[in-house]
Amino acid sequence: MEPYVQTETYDLENGGSLVFERDLYLVSEKLERPPPQFHGVRIHNTPAGEQQWMITADLKGSSEPPISERILFSFKAYSWVDGLAHALQEGLARATRQRPPVTPLQRAKNVATINRLCEKIRTLEVTVRTQQDQIQEMEEDGEDIQGGDDFLSDDNDFEDDEF
Repeated sequence: MEPYVQTETYDLENGGSLVFERDLYLVSEKLERPPPQFHGVRIHNTPAGEQQWMITADLKGSSEPPISERILFSFKAYSWVDGLAHALQEGLARATRQRPPVTPLQRAKNVATINRLCEKIRTLEVTVRTQQDQIQEMEEDGEDIQGGDDFLSDDNDFEDDEF
């Protein structure tokens, strides 16, 4: 008679409330990776007869752009829940180390966008300087730039000004 083998499977796609679960799911989604899967098998190979779990994490890669490599790792834990929590944390750490590759074309587009925006900023700065110069000239000529009928002088003696 073969011994009873207990196994567990956990798929992030089903959604749950474990620590790091939501974070790992969001990172996987952002990196356009399939949802990670976790598997556990209870093993009885310790000298003291303690039961342990062999936890395997599978963060599948993507063969379509953006291409990402598969992340596969396993370790031993004393319980399924502890091992799963550790696997979620380790999976999050490993997934965040992988960034989507930046192609030269994307970089060129980014540089072109930055250059275009810098040119717009320079144009706006010239426009603002021109308007400031025009306002200063109008004030020096004594023109009413406020749009009202009454003119206030630039001296600080408001009581003597006529209204």
